[in-house]
Amino acid sequence: MVYFLGDLGPTFPCHPLYDRTYTWISSDNDQSVEAILNGLVNAGFNGVRLPMWPESDRVTGPNPYRVEQDIDVEYCDFLVKNIVKVIKDAPTSSSYYGMYIYFSPAFDSRLYQEDMTTQEYADWVSKFYSDDYQPDFLSPFSANQSLLKYETIPSDSVMGDP
Repeated sequence: MVYFLGDLGPTFPCHPLYDRTYTWISSDNDQSVEAILNGLVNAGFNGVRLPMWPESDRVTGPNPYRVEQDIDVEYCDFLVKNIVKVIKDAPTSSSYYGMYIYFSPAFDSRLYQEDMTTQEYADWVSKFYSDDYQPDFLSPFSANQSLLKYETIPSDSVMGDP
């Protein structure tokens, strides 16, 4: 199976790459989510990457509807759960029926979670296996591009099959 995942992380107001004029998608409305998912399927995607928001009051962003207000982590988590609900409740006739859900942390380097022990972080990641999120794939690592320089490993040096 080949997975083509649309990264919806930057479309959330809590994400550092969010721009109200460019990236906002109205994911608080089921019809809007359905339109987004249909568009992703039409573009060749069979899954979405959704952000796991740290449980921190430092996770905020601009309110997409009211310029003078900010939103909090609970609102961004509500948006995530709504997308999951629409995907999981999709009728079999829907183009996005069976779409894969991949979760990974929204921020690099455990931003806003630096104080957590290894066990606390593992517990936080594990909560995303719940019925509220229902991922097909879950990662404890950010899916964001790293600022670290990397080198390509020659394919003949990789052991075993993927």
